[in-house]
Amino acid sequence: MKIVLVESITLGGTVFRDIPVLLHDYSTVPLGKWYLPNGVIGSELLPGSAWQMDASNTKIKIAASIDDLSTTEELSAESEP
Repeated sequence: MKIVLVESITLGGTVFRDIPVLLHDYSTVPLGKWYLPNGVIGSELLPGSAWQMDASNTKIKIAASIDDLSTTEELSAESEP
């Protein structure tokens, strides 16, 4: 296993910079190629940002801070036809 620094990762228009990532060939782990064929994103991105799960609209919103996310009322309005 090796830790490297990725200059940037873009997810849905949000750019994360200077992210440490773990490089590992998961195909060498039993069942690893089945469960983690392309790796895992999250452990280094989650702590540095605010995430909002909107199950009714099947969306995940990512922001720099919690103040940049929708309120419950705004989410309800987005769900209405």
